[in-house]
Amino acid sequence: VQGTEVMQIAATTPDPKLSSNICNAMAEIAPEFLKKIIQAGSVETIGEALPAGSPSSPNKKKNTALGFIIGFIISTFFFFLLEIFNTSINNEDDIKEVTGVPVFGEIPTFENSTSKKKSNSRSEYINNRIDKTTTFHLIESYKTVRTNLSYSLDSINKKTFLVTSSVANEGKSSTCSNIAIAMAQTGKKVLLVDADIRKPIQHKIFSLDNSKGLSSVLVGYHKISDVINHNVCRNLDVVTSGPTPPNPSELLGNAKMDSLIEELEANYDLIILDTPPVNIVSDALVLSKFVNEVLLVSRYEFTKIPLVKTAVENLHFAKANIIGAVLVDSKDFSKGYGKYRYRYKYYGRYAESTFEAKYGKELNGKKDIK
Repeated sequence: VQGTEVMQIAATTPDPKLSSNICNAMAEIAPEFLKKIIQAGSVETIGEALPAGSPSSPNKKKNTALGFIIGFIISTFFFFLLEIFNTSINNEDDIKEVTGVPVFGEIPTFENSTSKKKSNSRSEYINNRIDKTTTFHLIESYKTVRTNLSYSLDSINKKTFLVTSSVANEGKSSTCSNIAIAMAQTGKKVLLVDADIRKPIQHKIFSLDNSKGLSSVLVGYHKISDVINHNVCRNLDVVTSGPTPPNPSELLGNAKMDSLIEELEANYDLIILDTPPVNIVSDALVLSKFVNEVLLVSRYEFTKIPLVKTAVENLHFAKANIIGAVLVDSKDFSKGYGKYRYRYKYYGRYAESTFEAKYGKELNGKKDIK
């Protein structure tokens, strides 16, 4: 022991009794050896070793506190790295910063969404179409997009715009069809044209025949009046893509497409074109010279910011006007409005009960509730 002539003996083992026995055994034999070493007259044992009442290690409180501190430091560093290297679109601010345009709305995930599955059956695409069974907050989010989009189009006096995205699987086509449905519910006569000739989806969403369509008109096989599917929903007509030609970009960039849009604008209040992703093929860029107005769709935690930047640069190079953006599959929607969700459900039930009280409980599936 420091500063004294006392020697302390300690033993550490998993068994407290064994530890005390070792110390006591050492205390019995140590005096004889110490007398010889230090030439002492006598060596006295001060106290007997007793089994410890509690283990000296591990110190659970100390280790728990230390583990918490280390865990906090590691997790903080981990999230810091995620923040640095995460290049996905995570909120409206990310899109605004990249595109410089307003975000018309955030669309939450469809509760029966199959966008992440590989199956391409028609029934799965139909499940991503809004109707009278769609949850109230999801319908309201599309109404918000509809309102903001309508103001923007009216301010520039445009009747036609195209919908595109940066890459595939961003929910572009489903968003396009639902915007068309929402627009038609206001009483406007709306035409949805599937200009994604390479990978058409609108005929699957609306369960339509695609043996003839836009491509058939552009090559001269059919007239536009022959391929329009009338009233697929109230006030909504649809032109499917038709068979895939060997030269989609050249076909869509033909002057015939320009004259076709002018012809259709004379008969419709609003025309929406579903086009392929900008960063994959040039079809949307080619069409932008006829339509000019572009709505960009991005998907929450899927679309990469550098890809959006590239898409915006390509559209600006083509002199296209990006009027706004839409964020789909948004998780922030449910977080931001989670505490008010019960109110949404309440208003949804109220709207439905009011409609039934006025028009009867038998709802025609072909009629949309405004």
